[in-house]
Amino acid sequence: MIAATEKLFSAPQVCEAAGCKQVTLRAWRRRNGLFPETLTDRRQNHFFSLRDVCMVRAIVVLTHHGLAADDAIRFAQDPTFGLRIESYIDSFLKVGTHTEDNVVGFFMGDASKPGDRILDWDSGQIVDAADRPPAKLTFLFFGAGAEPLISCLSNPTGAVTFVNMKTIVKHIVNALAPSSGEPG
Repeated sequence: MIAATEKLFSAPQVCEAAGCKQVTLRAWRRRNGLFPETLTDRRQNHFFSLRDVCMVRAIVVLTHHGLAADDAIRFAQDPTFGLRIESYIDSFLKVGTHTEDNVVGFFMGDASKPGDRILDWDSGQIVDAADRPPAKLTFLFFGAGAEPLISCLSNPTGAVTFVNMKTIVKHIVNALAPSSGEPG
């Protein structure tokens, strides 16, 4: 079984599965800093993990729906989303299409209110929201045991974008199925 973070896929495979052109992927990597740590071989061919391919697909979907590439890439590279999609891919690969839907809602800006206690990613501690700089993105997760959708929709900070991770992961797994394997 493939691991979500195992670097197996070449740039052409990524682009075909995710639905973007190679020039677009190169531009996102060079201009926007997408995947700076990508594994390369002696000929400087880049290899990507299943998690990376799913993130590229998420960026493609978001940009097709009108989100700026910079914002979509910031969303995809956020540690919150990265860890969430990685664990979802692992679950999807073990359980298959019977895995429950997992929806991520996000909006630009900070939704914390005075007195809120939040996880500080840098220290790993729960801190008062006022003790850290405002977030550039706010994520809300929906699905089994997660926050109800209505609480996100009642947030007055602006437009919310929703991404169903099951749809993205299923699309990528199906697109890569015939061509998956070790890089040559």
